Amino acid sequence: MAVADRPTGPFVDAKGSALITNQMTPKGTHSWEDIDPTVFTDDDGTTWIAWGNRQCYIARLKPDMIEIDGPITEITPPHFEEGPWLHKRGNIYYLTYASLDRSRHSDERVSYSTAPSVRGPWTYRGELTGSGKGSFTIHPGIVQFKGNWYLFLHNAALTIGNQIGGIGRRSVTVERLRYGSDGLMKPVVQTDAGVSTPGPR
Repeated sequence: MAVADRPTGPFVDAKGSALITNQMTPKGTHSWEDIDPTVFTDDDGTTWIAWGNRQCYIARLKPDMIEIDGPITEITPPHFEEGPWLHKRGNIYYLTYASLDRSRHSDERVSYSTAPSVRGPWTYRGELTGSGKGSFTIHPGIVQFKGNWYLFLHNAALTIGNQIGGIGRRSVTVERLRYGSDGLMKPVVQTDAGVSTPGPR
């Protein structure tokens, strides 16, 4: 955990040690399970952190946001690979993540689950997107801005010199995100234009 007085830094280590270590998540299946953290602050001011690779974990943070406050809970949804993202809309909590159905695909999609509480129970809702162009990884981020919802992703579609994409050349994309009357997110078709052109209503 690093802190700064402004978003542009400079950032400094907040506590002098890791917030989460492999020893704290002993049920994992490999040594790099403690990656890709996301932080979510609920309406009551409680802040949560979720993270993981192949296993997804969640824990409450203390108000100082540099200490875990309570147990670490595994909440791994179907086909979870990495890159979890938590958000809330109305009374529904959403866990969006990079998914990999190894029986069907060789690259990640974005899938999601919903719950009535950040503690769950979580219900799998399926794939939200296909894979990212030129990239076998794809991680989501969701924000609301001026009343509209947006899904941020990465692909590897940019050409740099004569090289196209690649694992080390990820590029950020953003698409409009829409919800049905039941609160479920509508599938997102990735486009080259992204939000630079009006999308369907």
